Amino acid sequence: MLESKTVLSPVRIDNPLKAESVAVVGPSRDPWKTSGRTLDYLSRLGFEGRYYAVSSVHKEVLGVPTVETLSDLPEVPDVAVLVGPADRVIEDLRECVALGVPFAVAFAAGFGETGRNDRDELLRAELAKGTTRLIGPNCIGFMHVGRSLTATFSSVLQRGAIPAGHVAMFSQSGGLGNALMQSLAARGASGLSAWASSGNEISTGFTDWAQWLGADPDTHVLTCIVESFSANDDLEAAATAAGDRGIPVIILKLGRSTRGAMSAQSHTGKLAGSGRVALSVLRHRFGMVCTSPEQLLDLTETFDVFHGRLSGRDQELTVVTTSGAQVGLWNDLADDRGLAFRDLEPEALHSIGEAVGSNHLGNPIDVGVQSTTADYLRIVERVLATTSGGWVIVTATRLAHDFDELAAGIAAMTIPAEVRVMVVPLSEDDRVTAAQAGILRNAGVLSLPTAGRALDAIAAASSWSQVQSTRANRGELVGAALKAVTTGGMCNLTWHEVAGSLAKSGVPVPASRAVRDVDGVVRAAEEIGFPVAIKIDDAEILHKADAGGVFIGVNDSDSARAAASHLTSIQGEAATISVQAMAPGKTEVLVGLRRDPEFGPVLVIGAGGGMTEAIDDISVLPLPVSRPEVRQAISDARVVATSLRGEAGGKTLDALTTTVMDILAWAEQQGNIHEFEFNPILADPATATVTVVDAVVSVHTTSAGPTP
Repeated sequence: MLESKTVLSPVRIDNPLKAESVAVVGPSRDPWKTSGRTLDYLSRLGFEGRYYAVSSVHKEVLGVPTVETLSDLPEVPDVAVLVGPADRVIEDLRECVALGVPFAVAFAAGFGETGRNDRDELLRAELAKGTTRLIGPNCIGFMHVGRSLTATFSSVLQRGAIPAGHVAMFSQSGGLGNALMQSLAARGASGLSAWASSGNEISTGFTDWAQWLGADPDTHVLTCIVESFSANDDLEAAATAAGDRGIPVIILKLGRSTRGAMSAQSHTGKLAGSGRVALSVLRHRFGMVCTSPEQLLDLTETFDVFHGRLSGRDQELTVVTTSGAQVGLWNDLADDRGLAFRDLEPEALHSIGEAVGSNHLGNPIDVGVQSTTADYLRIVERVLATTSGGWVIVTATRLAHDFDELAAGIAAMTIPAEVRVMVVPLSEDDRVTAAQAGILRNAGVLSLPTAGRALDAIAAASSWSQVQSTRANRGELVGAALKAVTTGGMCNLTWHEVAGSLAKSGVPVPASRAVRDVDGVVRAAEEIGFPVAIKIDDAEILHKADAGGVFIGVNDSDSARAAASHLTSIQGEAATISVQAMAPGKTEVLVGLRRDPEFGPVLVIGAGGGMTEAIDDISVLPLPVSRPEVRQAISDARVVATSLRGEAGGKTLDALTTTVMDILAWAEQQGNIHEFEFNPILADPATATVTVVDAVVSVHTTSAGPTP
């Protein structure tokens, strides 16, 4: 601590983890109280910077002399920790803003999460007067473990210091974040670089912490628990920053169910969007997403232990097991997750067979029950010596193996640089102890408790590697402008308006006429040439077929007249009837833009037509998006991929991809698109052509009306 009153040269920090000075405002003399813990931790755990106590009640707190106000300190602190109640936080924040304190942390609850939105607005009003960033309120703060920077009241630290390591943790919920820290420490494998909780996120949230934690040189893995994202969260920026450093971002997303979304809103005061959209967006951005704390910790350990060794494409499996039934089990579990086994070379199989005493081996490698652990270790060592890459999984059971001997033996082996080794027990009784796990981990080997969890972790590593490769080669991105939020009224466009605008932008649409009466329909059909499609074109009728408003393949004038007579009976005052040339192709594709309340605009691509909802064969992509990503999403639609299978050169797939990219560019140019659904888009492999034949487009209106 400083005792001199000389004001230090202010160097404003842009990352709270870099703080060199901390002021605790309103601390208690009781180190067990939440308001007394921060100062106690800073002192007892040995923060390497400067720390102060600000109190108008006590002359000293926990051995630290106090000053009455922040203004009385010898410097403007990098971080002010506001430990008082909600009303006091607002007053203390006012002083922080006036002094230009870079970061303030507010522990108190009683803001928007309890319905007190007025207090949230008071905080925002104070923050708008300066440059101070607020962490919280309703959070338990943050810490940098290696520097003992503890701007937190986390109860975990009451037990002692957290083991330092390379895992950074972020959680909106302080309580769940505490539990995650405890669980990771109990596993005895990975230590922490830093930890943060964000609470109600008045001015700092996931994106900020992802960049701050990810930028820390001690961080190799970023593990997150997120209840809901906000409109200010830029997942693309977070994914790019993490990808540039090769840091995996592992997220457990809460609020995916209806009840979960309600609880997330009551806890953080924010809305949660669709669970399906959440999983799709997070997998697309980060390569993986977790659905349980156990999976989150498994992946955390996997990426920590194998740091820097997971970016390659070689994710094939080699499994060493002790029974034929297990061979079938591993095959099934791997197939369920889309994982492949390594084809072992004949020389490798011969060498392993000599150690096993069998010439009938495959992969998984059934070595039978060996008489001693040493014999089993000899076989494992032979497998490693003949394997050049991928994953080697060593199964273990206490019925046949001494786990202390097994851990020490594997740890002593020479493991090729491109090989990742896991030890997986066969039963719940075959637990690897924390001490044994530590021995393995120090040798770069991981133990996970079941086959399913081990393969889930490997599948996540494979997915992360693939996403990193895709993101590195995306090229031009389209759709960023659609993230802008436009206010005002809303209306739907007619097909005639949409088709004309698309045609001007080069998007393929069929020749069409907009008419109002029966005779006009017949003349238009004759001019275009039979067969034609005849549809109601009413901005108020979103599902034309359900309303009986679509006639396809009309072949003559009499049929056109009959169709027109029916359509005029349901025709609104402002509606027209659209007569269209029949487009070639039977492959129907849907392309939609949806605005999720949590993630904003997302692109939906999949099987289209009247059975869209029943088939449910779609992909969801966050914006902006690249051509390779769109092409892959189209290929992932099973019905579409089946119809295009066998086409030489993929010309129709390329044409579909171009059409989707052109639609996104068109939507960006319009500047007022809210949502759209182009369904169906017809693709014809015989002619390699694509045609947009129907659409529902909603736009934001201005005083001058909608502009297609």
